[in-house]
Amino acid sequence: MVYPPVPAVAASETTLRVLLFETRTPVLISLSEGATLTPLDGEAQAEVLPELLDAGVSPITSGILIGERLWPHGRLRLTPTEGSMLTVDGSAYRGSLVLAQREDGSLTGINEVGTEQYLASVVSAELPSRWPLETLKAQAIAARTYALHKARQRAGGLFTLYADTRDQMYRGVASESARSLEAVTATSGVIATFGGRLFPTFYHSTCGGATEPAERVFGISPVRPLSGVNCGFCGDSKYYRWQAELSAAQVRDAVAQAGYNVGDAERIEMLPLERASQYRRVKVIRLDGSEASMPADVFRNALGPSVIRSVLFQAHRSGENLLFEGRGYGHLVGMCQWGARGMGAEGYGADEILAHYYPDVELVKAY
Repeated sequence: MVYPPVPAVAASETTLRVLLFETRTPVLISLSEGATLTPLDGEAQAEVLPELLDAGVSPITSGILIGERLWPHGRLRLTPTEGSMLTVDGSAYRGSLVLAQREDGSLTGINEVGTEQYLASVVSAELPSRWPLETLKAQAIAARTYALHKARQRAGGLFTLYADTRDQMYRGVASESARSLEAVTATSGVIATFGGRLFPTFYHSTCGGATEPAERVFGISPVRPLSGVNCGFCGDSKYYRWQAELSAAQVRDAVAQAGYNVGDAERIEMLPLERASQYRRVKVIRLDGSEASMPADVFRNALGPSVIRSVLFQAHRSGENLLFEGRGYGHLVGMCQWGARGMGAEGYGADEILAHYYPDVELVKAY
């Protein structure tokens, strides 16, 4: 398909700044063929470094220690020489590495990497490479749009993306695959827009039948492509419907640490929504008949998002335990990845997948 060019959205391939680590303890880096080290504060000149093999990197009061050499600077950039591969604690990454000392004494490592190189890792980190190619292409476009949106939103910050579920999963070279590279190459520069603008193309594992409006989950202003849709394609996911069993005491104690007193629960229900933009909340009915309520996402995070898979659940008492039943996995906003898999398996193209999960979206060629 030919996509209309919209260079004003992103004039060229963006270099993303991905946070790899924040630490107070040494990190091991290797550069097989050396690197150019450039201080980013002061007027010191760049210097070519020889091969580095598992060199310890740590912050100290007077600068950054690399191996046995102290660099009296708060920020450094290591740019691998041609043919060199950057590794951080054994994981390989493309692009360069910025080391930044923080005021609290910690050391931050940021991978500066081109968008398309970043996406080759993200697509396979987010989805199995064996899934239909059109599903992988839809994932590539959604991930590209999300990354560029965050790059603009956080342009003035030290980094623009987290390398985990706070944004998108990014594992460097280890999660690249021939299929992810094919999907990224086939969609190079293609992004999703609404009203001529980027928007955060959220996605999640499994919606369980219908996606949620973003304003209900994240409290952001309503956006038509994130308004929620019926899915109908994610029934093969093992999280389409899920169950969990926890002791009532475990639930009580975990929620108490989040600042809420649910006491000895008999059952837990979702409170009905009075308006579309209302946050989801849960109602806890205690054994003594009294009630308590709290935000559903706070409850879920208190018990662990890999235990309570989504905010759509209910629970009833069974002896000393609470039996949870719910649907979906994740925040349930935007593209359902298992639904995208189902659509791809049925012959839908990437454009159709994205149009289904992001109503009224327009796909354009940004670069």
